[in-house]
Amino acid sequence: MRINPKIALVVLAAVVSTSAYASSYTWNLVPGTSGAIGTTSSVMSNTGNISLAFSGYTTATSDVTASSTWLSGTWSAAALYAMNGGTDNMGYGINAMTNHEITPTSVIAVDVSGLVANQGIKSLQVLVDNVNTAAGETYKIWGSSSIGGTLTLLYTGTQNNVTVNIPGFAGYKYISIAAAGISNSSVLLQSLTASTVASPEPGTFALGLLAGAGLLSRTLVKRYKKRKA
Repeated sequence: MRINPKIALVVLAAVVSTSAYASSYTWNLVPGTSGAIGTTSSVMSNTGNISLAFSGYTTATSDVTASSTWLSGTWSAAALYAMNGGTDNMGYGINAMTNHEITPTSVIAVDVSGLVANQGIKSLQVLVDNVNTAAGETYKIWGSSSIGGTLTLLYTGTQNNVTVNIPGFAGYKYISIAAAGISNSSVLLQSLTASTVASPEPGTFALGLLAGAGLLSRTLVKRYKKRKA
């Protein structure tokens, strides 16, 4: 099969340009020093000067269910805690909870409605820290249209300090993070990242680069052999 080198270059360029022209914004929640802060903290993105509000809440144990919804009628505003305890112990938690962290009966809610409407955000990622996976700790990410309304489960995280995509976030005004897995789980929300392009599945970008490079190299090798002949 004859491969046109121009097509190979177009494939490679398309993969690279998709990433190159994307706008990305990160809200870093690691403070200089640890300490309690208010019930809501407005944080600016590292680029673009976009402000997001991170708010703390506690709820009753009876609200937390094993199903894909969370009845949140008893939510109460709670002071946040900004933690900088070194590696694997950094980010926002809830001041009154165990180790000043997010527990199964507390959440940090983020109003993301403006990201989709005003910034054209297509993907949203979160980094959760201090997840003791060996002990059975996990965390859950929920979506809701209001504070105090029913939450819908969007994602269950089972890894520590790993950036993950939040599926379906664009359908909700609020994204909330809570600890899960075992009754005494406690985690920290370290950062949130938004991008104007949809995040590819793991390895898709690398595979795209390999495919484009493979097409191009195959074409060049064939040309070289023809010239030698």
